[in-house]
Amino acid sequence: MSEDNSILLVAYWSGEIQVISHEVQYSELPKKSLLFNSDISCDTFLGQISSDVIQDGFQGVESVYGKFTGHQSGVYVGSRPLTINDEPTWRHFLRKASREYDAVEVFIVVSKNVEEEVEVEEDGSPFFQQPMDQPSSSHYAQHLDSDPDNAEYVAPLEEDEGSSEEEEDTSDEGDEGDNEVAMPHLKEVQRRETHRSLQPTFHVPIIEVGNTYPSFQSLQEAVSLRNIAEHRHFRTVAKRSRYWRASCVYTPQCTWFIQAAENAGTSIWTIKQYQGYHQCRPDYTRAKDDKLLTSELISTLIGPKIQEDADYKVKLIIRDIYELFQISVSYKKAWCARLLAIQCLYGNWEGSYNKLDPLLSAIMGSNHGTVVDLQTIATDSPTSF
Repeated sequence: MSEDNSILLVAYWSGEIQVISHEVQYSELPKKSLLFNSDISCDTFLGQISSDVIQDGFQGVESVYGKFTGHQSGVYVGSRPLTINDEPTWRHFLRKASREYDAVEVFIVVSKNVEEEVEVEEDGSPFFQQPMDQPSSSHYAQHLDSDPDNAEYVAPLEEDEGSSEEEEDTSDEGDEGDNEVAMPHLKEVQRRETHRSLQPTFHVPIIEVGNTYPSFQSLQEAVSLRNIAEHRHFRTVAKRSRYWRASCVYTPQCTWFIQAAENAGTSIWTIKQYQGYHQCRPDYTRAKDDKLLTSELISTLIGPKIQEDADYKVKLIIRDIYELFQISVSYKKAWCARLLAIQCLYGNWEGSYNKLDPLLSAIMGSNHGTVVDLQTIATDSPTSF
């Protein structure tokens, strides 16, 4: 396949189409990126994408929409969704969209599975096996511009995969004695513990003029997540105590920029100006060196899962981040993110030791006659023993 005749196609599904500031956007991240020849037929494309949709757990494809340009007097004024239902429409869409955009975007409406696992008890009432509750992320990233990987790093140890999957066997054989109690017959329900990705609790933030954020960190986190999801990059142009402006790293070719200010007398930040359309093409080259996807930002995403399961492994963090952004983060960055999430939830060693002296003083004050002998060694490196 020659580069001149190739088309990069990005497919979305399982979300909603949104039109914001005259631009079509999708509420979920891309599900599939494909490199096709420009003469691919509509049936061939539908056959390929249908297999991917079915593998993702859906029944099939209902309809297809394409991101199509809009012009007035020859000037680009935005984009709109175009219904694609036959070969001529598909050919017209590919020809026009590939000229206007670096990547052709299509939105897939999928057929969802409606079958539920139902167990019927003896009285005839249905029993629905409910999925486990999904936690919601309420943490904000802190100090996104700092070095994310300055924590002490420990190389991974070999993990015993079987140890985390051991299940406790339950025997049906009970003591048959005089104390035997007759129990009603209960139909056994099979429950499977499966690893859940971050996607159910994460949505790409929608950035608009007038949006407010409780802090500068939360504003910067939302802007970073939006750009990470689109594989774009920005840099801070100006930052003062109550003002922030950022632009695309590829200025002046790309005119993307954002400007925000802090409201007087509060810590709330408001977006004042925003040009949200990148003229530059998506940059997939930075991958593990993506400066926006820091360990601190990752820690805010995985915080709810760490709280639910403290044994959330680093390799699963790497996999979940890739499912979210199609970015492979390094083991070190994922390890540091896990450490920061644990510290945010439960504190660190230094904080725990600093609480020891006040705790002992409180014990002596409330229990007269208590004697405490606290032995310490002065050190210039508080993280070393």
